[in-house]
Order: sequence, then C-alpha cells, then structure tokens
Amino acid sequence: MKDYGISFIPDINQGSKEPSEPIVSDKLNAQKVNELIDKKLKLFKEELVNKEELKSLIEEILQDQNFQNTNIKISKTPPNYNTQAKVGEIWAVVESKKQLFICIANDNDFTSWVDLLGDGSNDIAPKEKIIITFDNTTTGGQYGGCMSDLRLGFENGFATPNKVQDEYENAKFTMTKDGNGLNRSDFTIDSNPTPTDNQIVGTIKTSGIYQETYHKIAHVFKKYNGGADECCLWSSSGSREVSIELENTPMPNKLFARGNGYYGQTEITNVRVKKSIFIGEQEIQSEDFNVEKLEASSDTYGDYAFLFEISKQDQIVMKKELNLNPKKQKKQKIQKIQKIQKIQKIQKM
Repeated sequence: MKDYGISFIPDINQGSKEPSEPIVSDKLNAQKVNELIDKKLKLFKEELVNKEELKSLIEEILQDQNFQNTNIKISKTPPNYNTQAKVGEIWAVVESKKQLFICIANDNDFTSWVDLLGDGSNDIAPKEKIIITFDNTTTGGQYGGCMSDLRLGFENGFATPNKVQDEYENAKFTMTKDGNGLNRSDFTIDSNPTPTDNQIVGTIKTSGIYQETYHKIAHVFKKYNGGADECCLWSSSGSREVSIELENTPMPNKLFARGNGYYGQTEITNVRVKKSIFIGEQEIQSEDFNVEKLEASSDTYGDYAFLFEISKQDQIVMKKELNLNPKKQKKQKIQKIQKIQKIQKIQKM
C-alpha cells in the first residue's frame, strides 16, 4: 500500500475569514485513507472515468473520512493563490500527475490549498515575511571587524533574544517582546528555536564569518562588555550584507546594533526594510518601508551604536507630492517647448 502523505493536514482555521466546521476529522486514519485511495482511485489514475463518475469517487473517499466540501471541480491544472474558491472546495487535477487539492483558507487577497495526495511540497499557502537587510563595513581593528547587541524594537521597546541556533552564517532565533532587550542578554542555544506566546521568530544570514566557534553570527545578539565571545567577527575587511527574515509578526519600529567587538569596529549603512508575501520561494507581493537613521546616545546605547526607525510609507502623501504644484509643472513644460522651438529656428537659419 502506498503512503500518499494524507496524514498531513495543517491548521485549517489559520488565515480563514469564513467560519466553518473542521474540514477533516480529528481522528483521521492515514492508513485507512491510503487504502481507500489505492482501491478507489485506480480508475482516477488511469483516466477511465468521466467527470461525473470521478466526482462520485472523490466524494465517496471524502465522505468516508468526514471531509466537508461545498464543491468539486475537475481541472487539467492545479489551483493557485489567485484561484477563487470557498473553504472546503475540492479541486481535482487529472493530468499525468494526479493531485487532489482542498481549499483551507480564503481572504480578500489569496486562497490557500493543501494537496491531499502529496507530501506538502505542492501545498499553496501564502506566507508573510518581513525582510530587513543592511550593509556592514569594516572601519577598524583586526580581521573584518565585529558587530554585537543586535535588537529589534516594537511598541513596548526592544525585544530580548530568547533562543538562537549556534550557526556560523545562517541562524534561526526567537525574541521575547518584553521591552527589556537593551538590558538583557541571557539567551540560550537551541537547535530549532520555536516561538511561544509574545515571541517572534526569525533568521539572520550573512557571509564571511571568521570560522571559530565563538565568532558565529549567533553571537551578534550578545551584549558586548569586552569579551572575545560577545560579538560576531568577519574574517576579512570589506563590506557584506546582513539580512534578517521575520515570519508572522508585526513590523518592528526600530533596528539597533553596535558595530563594536573584541577585534574591531564596523558601520551599518544602507538599511532596507520590506514586507513581502511568498508562495514557497517565490515572492509575489512586496511593500517597502521607510528607514531613518536616528542619533543614538552613548549613555543609553553604548559606543559605536547604530539606531534606525522603521515606518510605513504614506502612499497618499507620495501621490500629493507628485502633483504638489501643477502650475509650476505647466510653466516648466512651456519653457521646454519654447527652448525646443528656439533651437529649431536657429537650425533653419
């Protein structure tokens, strides 16, 4: 008997704006469903049935496992995030690769789907990410310089690092939104940090880290007080990009870090912030945010401190600025036409 991976069913209520009963039974028996698929979908796989017969087969399978659906559609192509559907709707794909999708969420922008016969790789679930990137450049000291005290700020202040993967250049982390991040640095090492209540989860990435265990990018979350292991260290001088990806969390309003550490200093420039929607690895929508560098008092933030404010762009103001002075724009246009006419007159002489 083949395992169709049907035991994987995500949280159907996540992101759904349509109140509904559970789509599948809490007592879903994966073995039973796989047996039903083996037995009843032979004709489905061999394409020896018409659409109505195929719908009956699918309905029988779903009813046996208490699936609740409003409609079944037969298609030659899979649905996508723009496909209009109601929660619980079934979409059967009858090309060479047989797939059975169920809509698990529907809002004003996107629909989410699970491939009931798949392993999760074909599921269609829009995911929101916040992506913060900046350049880090060596300014002094040995090797490539250091960075420490990295924090993200929210309405109640800076979040405190909670758990961090002990990785050189790509580390997952969690932070607690307690507003006490500038005063604490007591995070623990964890192979797979998972957020709990009032926590955020993210990943920090860079390149060129010095390959010694206490210089990993994970150490960028430590408070630097003069210790060699209280900062990350790059191996050679120059500039490199650092990126932070956050999932399913409100947009931070502050970014703070110190370009300081045991082996030297760095500066942080060119900070970019955006909120994006992804389907798998594909970015399908993006919104840029404003970033402004602020003065960072050494009494509060320490030396070599870099503080940035993040805010939403005002689209209405931007549009108004484009048409701020239509009379001036008209005058400039007339002057340009007159200049062209003058040049043409000279050329004819």
